[in-house]
Amino acid sequence: MFEKPTDDLLRCGIRLNTEKLLDLEKENLASDFYKRLVDYIYFFDKMLDDQHEVAIKLVSFDKTIYFAVSDLGYYDPSLICFYGTMENGTPVQLIQHISQINFLLMAMKITEPKKEKKPIGFTINKEKK
Repeated sequence: MFEKPTDDLLRCGIRLNTEKLLDLEKENLASDFYKRLVDYIYFFDKMLDDQHEVAIKLVSFDKTIYFAVSDLGYYDPSLICFYGTMENGTPVQLIQHISQINFLLMAMKITEPKKEKKPIGFTINKEKK
């Protein structure tokens, strides 16, 4: 399911991004937080095989909720939006204040294994860089 991380994948580690994390605390804007989340999700996705996709397990709800992530957005100064689908195909959009975000990135088996793995919306832009 997971590939061995390369040096590029380890870029998202806290040790290597300490100065960026400290900058986020100073500015505390959703757009800055969004950039960090994109990196974490992007590199997590790169470690998965073609049979799995990035899912988020929400920690702050009474019952366990998880969904496959298809895109991410923000509204400055403080809102982050997660877009995706539940395991049964139901579309979801989660909007949270940056101070309330608490989730677990996890691998979720692709529901339609015959189809090619869908890229996460923002990974297309990262691939071009």
